Amino acid sequence: MKKKWSMAAILAVLVAAGWYSKDRYCASYPTEPMCASTPAPEPTAEPTVEPTAEPEPDPSPVCPPVGATCGCWHRPPGEEWQQLPPCSEPTTPPVAECMVEAEMVDAPCVGEQFGPATLAATTKLGPLGSDCGANNKALAVELKRATGKCVIGGIEAVFIVPRSDGLIEERHTCYYGDGSWTNSGRGKFKGCHRISTSPLPPTPPVVTPPPTQTPGCSSPLTPKVAKWNLQFRNRWWDVTPLFYNGNTATWTGTPVVGYCNAVGFARQFCPARLDCEEGKDNFKCKERLACEGYGIGNKANAVPLFRCENGQPEINPIQPFQARCAPGWIEVCATDGTNCTRAGQ
Repeated sequence: MKKKWSMAAILAVLVAAGWYSKDRYCASYPTEPMCASTPAPEPTAEPTVEPTAEPEPDPSPVCPPVGATCGCWHRPPGEEWQQLPPCSEPTTPPVAECMVEAEMVDAPCVGEQFGPATLAATTKLGPLGSDCGANNKALAVELKRATGKCVIGGIEAVFIVPRSDGLIEERHTCYYGDGSWTNSGRGKFKGCHRISTSPLPPTPPVVTPPPTQTPGCSSPLTPKVAKWNLQFRNRWWDVTPLFYNGNTATWTGTPVVGYCNAVGFARQFCPARLDCEEGKDNFKCKERLACEGYGIGNKANAVPLFRCENGQPEINPIQPFQARCAPGWIEVCATDGTNCTRAGQ
């Protein structure tokens, strides 16, 4: 007996064989099992790709290779960045107690130590007036603040104590001509001193010849020049005679003790008199030139004796306390060729 195929069965076979559209078949026989709706397959999730993180920039500021101790970032090998503590504001060092008035004596020392500090201080102060005494006092205040050292400002120099070797450094910082800073602001290093272990001797009355024998320079009469201050400016060596405060004598042999103290200076070596200043009653300041002469050559109009390493000195025709030489040293002395100071070696 032949099996009869229904139309639905035939179409189902054709659909299964791929010869007939399932959609067309199910449109005619929607109740057939194969036309039952099946859930759509779940979409396959795409794998999540994490974004590549941008490298973090280096922190700022980065410490230099050597020397930094604060205020920057550094990275030791194989470690993370580390921040050094912030830099504190610079503090002013405490000001040292200044030396009491006492006699200073020359002492050998190796090199100068306060040239850079002096230059920084004069640069900060800038040009001042023509009064060297006032200028040196202002410089002393600034050097005290900057270094924490005891600094004494005098008419001619500043004294800085103590150095690392415990000595006192003397620097001539002001040019008498116009009050400008000498040697481009560093001052001229004049040497070192120490405090004498013995106190200053009492100052006896200064014995001098009668004033009529020293016209232009009254008591106290200058002793013989002890040494010289040389400053090079405007192509000339400008010299100032300096006199000793200790036991010394005039050209005629009269003993003199404590000369600097007697004319208003509290130091070991000093000029003949204070400079004249407007509004100030400086001790016999108008006698300075004549008194310098009596210290240089025992007369009011005596002038220095200059010598050169090469050739003869050229004396400034309008200022006999200024001279210059061919390249080499220049030396300035009393008129008898003694008590000389040399510069420019």
